[in-house]
Amino acid sequence: MVYKYKNYCKSIDHNIIKLYDQGKSFSEIGRILNIDRRAIRYALRKVGRVGKSYRENRGYIINELCFDEINEESAYWIGFLMADGYISSAKNCVRLDLQQGDYKHIEKFKKFVGGNQKIYYIDRKSTPNSNKVFKHAVFCFNSSHIVNVLTKYHFDSNKTLTAKTHNIFINNRDYFRGLIDGDGCLVMYRQGKYVKFQITLTGTLEICQSFNEFVHRIINDLPNTTIKKRKNIYEIVYSGRSAIKIIDLLYNNANIFLNRKKKIADRIYKQCLKQYGDMPQNVKIFHNKPQT
Repeated sequence: MVYKYKNYCKSIDHNIIKLYDQGKSFSEIGRILNIDRRAIRYALRKVGRVGKSYRENRGYIINELCFDEINEESAYWIGFLMADGYISSAKNCVRLDLQQGDYKHIEKFKKFVGGNQKIYYIDRKSTPNSNKVFKHAVFCFNSSHIVNVLTKYHFDSNKTLTAKTHNIFINNRDYFRGLIDGDGCLVMYRQGKYVKFQITLTGTLEICQSFNEFVHRIINDLPNTTIKKRKNIYEIVYSGRSAIKIIDLLYNNANIFLNRKKKIADRIYKQCLKQYGDMPQNVKIFHNKPQT
């Protein structure tokens, strides 16, 4: 008789945990204790152990609980995946595919999810009809639990057209920093004797609206900004001192970010001090107490 997860003897919990801590796979534990895989997962989750994905029999592991708690890192990666990730409920797959220059960011994500899968590289055309080919770094894993958690936050395989911000993130700067790092742009350019600043976010209408509402709730004196449609996606742009305030809100004292965009943010800070002699009014409060 194989014990099912709803009616197995609770005294087996101790043996499950002991074997798991010894490095035994789900399959090995199941054979030793004559127990169902779901019972193993159930017992481990009750005591906060990290269960392996269904691919553990091939040596792959993942921290299936990494998105169960919302904190700076998990909120950031949910925003970043909403912008640049791929989630498949049918395949229980999570995939992150970035240009090769951002491979260190994929390494950060790999560390966050606790995976031991390899990062691999592929050639990808910039557009279907283009002759230009670029190297991309790819990291993917399978986990029905993580996919189910992400699905609660409005993820689906067609998120390019359907993405929207879950209510739990409407005031979360880490989530929105993830969106900007994935689908946004920070720009500093010269116009005459002055340097201009911009921050842009592209995405669905709902994503752009939620970001606009967020920054207006936190920064009271921002002017109204129009969301513009670009073919099948939408775009919102903030310029000048408004852009500086938003960039400071998102990146100051942050612990997780895309390195190349944080470098642009730092250059904008330095140029702002040089150009204005100080940060714009209201920005200083973010330096002392960033909103989360």
